[in-house]
Amino acid sequence: MRKYLFIVIILLNINFVAFSQLQKYSLSRQDSATITKFNEKAIEFQQTNHKREESGMYNNIASLYWEHNHFDEAINYYKKSLSLNENLDNENAIAMINSNLALILADQKKYDEALKYFEITLSTREANNEVIGIISAHINMSVVLNNLKKYDEAIDHLTKALDYAREMNDAKQMTSCYGMLSETYEKAGNSEKSMYYYELYKSFHEMVQDKRIIKSTEELENQRLKTEIAEVNTEKKALELLYKNIQLRKTEDELDSSIVAGDSLLSNLNKKELIVEVLKHKAEIVELENEKKLQKKRKAIRLISIAIGFLLIIALLLIFITLKIRKKNRTLNQQNAEILQNREEIRTQNEQLNRAYSQIDKAHQKITASINYSKFIQTAMLALIATNFTKPQKKYNHTKK
Repeated sequence: MRKYLFIVIILLNINFVAFSQLQKYSLSRQDSATITKFNEKAIEFQQTNHKREESGMYNNIASLYWEHNHFDEAINYYKKSLSLNENLDNENAIAMINSNLALILADQKKYDEALKYFEITLSTREANNEVIGIISAHINMSVVLNNLKKYDEAIDHLTKALDYAREMNDAKQMTSCYGMLSETYEKAGNSEKSMYYYELYKSFHEMVQDKRIIKSTEELENQRLKTEIAEVNTEKKALELLYKNIQLRKTEDELDSSIVAGDSLLSNLNKKELIVEVLKHKAEIVELENEKKLQKKRKAIRLISIAIGFLLIIALLLIFITLKIRKKNRTLNQQNAEILQNREEIRTQNEQLNRAYSQIDKAHQKITASINYSKFIQTAMLALIATNFTKPQKKYNHTKK
């Protein structure tokens, strides 16, 4: 619930800021007078060919217009300054002005144009290896891409910014990247990744807050110690001066008693110095303890990150194995289906062959029967013929007449 509340708060803040940024405010008399003065100075610098100073005046005018949401006027003066700095090859100023132009266009919800100027800014920062500028450019581009609903590209820029922040060990920048990644994944519909980065954001945010509290406490303690040391030094100098005056002005008897009193004061002073040293030692112990706590938190965060990474790897492996098994099962099912189909075809063919064999057998039986019958008739006829040829013929006597 905290995570969703955090995202809702961010979105409400963005909407409120967007509304306030679009509202145009009137210039006061003082602002108008200041702009007139800057314009006059710009003309003077133009006449004396001081381009750098002239561009500075245009930047000042543009900033005033931007503060009052006079976006068109601000863009106009920033472009004048940009032209001058391009002639001067002032890359740092070029990057800054392009970034400002991109931010103004983003305020006007002209996100495609804003993205072009941010890309120029990023290229310049990368060419000069300005790490903080590179991180800022990547984060700004991710905001614009989020508004364009290009979440994958926004995540890519935030990941690059996070890599630079990690190299610098900049917890504050890492916190910003984790928060933006959580919000972007939420918009992209990936709740699991959104929750993962939210947990990192929360941990780093708490760590940064702890660091700020510790730093603030240390600064207060150091300031108190410095004040006490200054008071001790002042008191010591006063006592030393008093002691010298006593030595010069008092008689010998009075001097002895005064010396005793001075020794007592110096003894008290030494006690104060000792207390200050003890306080210093305590402050160092507190600082070491706080550092140990921070190290423990960092170690815990690292372990959590490693554990989550390990779980993600296992989850990915399980998904991969499951998909592979499913694919194999699909292949086996397909092969089984083909085998069953082949079996059915073979069974059908066997039935057809059996029917054909049955028909052939019947025909063969008919033919055999016909042949046997013919053979029987033929045998009978041959036997009859043979009988006729072997029968003895009647002899006739032929007498002469």
